[in-house]
Amino acid sequence: MPAQPGSSSAPPPPMTTEQIIHALAEQVANLTAAVSGRAAAKSSMNKPDLFKGQSSTEARRFLAQFLAWASEQPDLKNNHGKTIKSALGFLTDKAADWATPYLNEYNNGRVPFAGLWPNFVAAFKLCFESVNPEMEARAAMETIHQGKGQSAAEYSQHFKDVGGRTGLSDADLLGCFQSSLLRKSDATWS
Repeated sequence: MPAQPGSSSAPPPPMTTEQIIHALAEQVANLTAAVSGRAAAKSSMNKPDLFKGQSSTEARRFLAQFLAWASEQPDLKNNHGKTIKSALGFLTDKAADWATPYLNEYNNGRVPFAGLWPNFVAAFKLCFESVNPEMEARAAMETIHQGKGQSAAEYSQHFKDVGGRTGLSDADLLGCFQSSLLRKSDATWS
């Protein structure tokens, strides 16, 4: 006979050990799935550093870091407008001055750059990257020398980073590299 409202009913029979173990296993499986789902959603890339707008090298670095980070953000994938807004949010100092009118467009309900990421990149490069990156790299090459305390491997990597943007032939780059290496005798006698 069903229990009447207001009357007391007998408590359910206690769970068996097997039922308790099964219930615990189910809870552990649910928690594991929830935790692994969150871990998978986390980006393996750190957020890019804020971009201040001080040099072409920093501009190239920022775009590369931002794209790598943004590619792992589910809310930015396939949404150019959000990606542009996010990139603008990483700009500070001189770069923030450039970004402010575009952020104001967002605040007024319009998406700048026609909502297209390539349009943003083109405008960003026009403002912050060198008009002639080869000439800029060649000028930087003239100032590169292996410093005391700098290993040949460290110098070599720095030279390779800059030299790769010069447009010079391998033979010309080799000559520049050799002439700016710290000679062992210079390092020993100085």
